[in-house]
Amino acid sequence: MVEHVKIFKVLHQISPEAAFQLRKIDDSLREEADNLHKVIDILHMKHKEYADEMHKYFESHSRDQSEIKCLTGELEESMTELEESRRKLVNLKMQKDGAADVHISVLSAVNGVSSPDKSADRTMGFRELKESVEEAKMLAATRLSELVDAQEDTLILSKQMQKLQNEMENDKYVVLSKPYSLLSDQLQRLNAELERYRGLSDSSQVERNYVLRREKELSMKVESADSVRNAVGDAEVKIEELKLQLQKCIFERNDLEVKLEEAEQDSGRQDIKTEFRVMASALSKEMEMMELQLNRFKELAHEALPLHGEAHSLRVLLDTKVIILRVGQSRMTICT
Repeated sequence: MVEHVKIFKVLHQISPEAAFQLRKIDDSLREEADNLHKVIDILHMKHKEYADEMHKYFESHSRDQSEIKCLTGELEESMTELEESRRKLVNLKMQKDGAADVHISVLSAVNGVSSPDKSADRTMGFRELKESVEEAKMLAATRLSELVDAQEDTLILSKQMQKLQNEMENDKYVVLSKPYSLLSDQLQRLNAELERYRGLSDSSQVERNYVLRREKELSMKVESADSVRNAVGDAEVKIEELKLQLQKCIFERNDLEVKLEEAEQDSGRQDIKTEFRVMASALSKEMEMMELQLNRFKELAHEALPLHGEAHSLRVLLDTKVIILRVGQSRMTICT
């Protein structure tokens, strides 16, 4: 974070617009990261809800299995009791049908009259036994209905649990889920951004190498321009000196010409006349040499003027490339 702040300060000093764009990119990336965190939290919550629901289904399934076992045991006991009651009822009916006539005839022969109380008691016992059998049948039917309902509920819960397990284990369900689609889209968008920044980084690296090479060339040209400018300065100083010497020589030549004219008027002084001519000839040669040097230095000065302008433009171009290079390096630092 501190490095980013330093980079933003440097970029703001170099190019406020580039710093603003980079800050916008950084804010957008932070927003994308926050959205991803939120989506991941939602996925965790969904996973926890599914896990809790499956745990509830498992507990409910266990309770239903226990209840089914209890109902099965009660049903078996009821069926056993019902079967026992049915056997007793069959035996009693057989005893009633087989022995009733004999017993009644014997009693009639002995006593001459049948006993109505014993017959009523026997009839009431049969009725109570029949009622208990009917109650046992109703209870068994009720238990059987409850057992069937419990089995149907268990089957429904088992199907739901199996469906949830298949959804949790099925990769296709995960891939087609909305949170996964959101994460996939955001991942593709971030990969595209990464590739774009990677391309910018590569182009910035190429441009950096070019700028470094160009900077080296420009530095050499600037150094040569500085040396030329120094040479031009020396030449200008030399030109001023030569101008003074030339002016001095002109004055001396004029004096010599005056003296030569005076000497020509005095025909008797041939040696002085010859000496003056030699001096005038030497002075003329020296003036010609000085004029040649003066012209050469002037040509150098004229040639240095465009070099000075080129050096200035190259220095401006170098500063621009340095700014671009720093912006590219800052972008590469932010991308990494």
